[in-house]
Amino acid sequence: RLPLLFIVSAMGAGIMVVVLVRLLHAWLEASPAPAPAPFRTAMSGAQAEDTLKTGSRRLVPEYDLQVLARLASIAAAVLASYLVLKAFDLWATGAVPELFTRGFESYLYLGEYAIFTAAIAIVAARRARRSAGGLAAAAALACAGLVWNRLSVGIFGYFRDAGTIYF
Repeated sequence: RLPLLFIVSAMGAGIMVVVLVRLLHAWLEASPAPAPAPFRTAMSGAQAEDTLKTGSRRLVPEYDLQVLARLASIAAAVLASYLVLKAFDLWATGAVPELFTRGFESYLYLGEYAIFTAAIAIVAARRARRSAGGLAAAAALACAGLVWNRLSVGIFGYFRDAGTIYF
């Protein structure tokens, strides 16, 4: 069961990494510096000044936002199925009572669940899904949820069994 959960979470969060990287690329690519001379002469002086002052150029083109919104919707569906699989695994193994009595590990599990749920909720909101900021927030949460999962399963989950902390 664990490899299936790892693969499904990697698929969902991996798509969101693509969304986040594209948005970060657009943000880093956008420069407040004035356009080179040939581009400034193509516009009238007032238009060029207005564009430079207000920054009216979109951070991410509309077409890219539509594609990224579709990708985020697919990723949200995959992450939702991951959360359902994770809840089913908890129920199938009979570990639901331990979820509220285990202590530190319970908080890690619930924290990961909350992070992924927040990412899915942001993508589900139409207004947030159609904005670069909403997509960036959802993608960042999905990436954080994946890192949280890998740390809690691969490192912090072994503290109780090992009886010691490694660092």
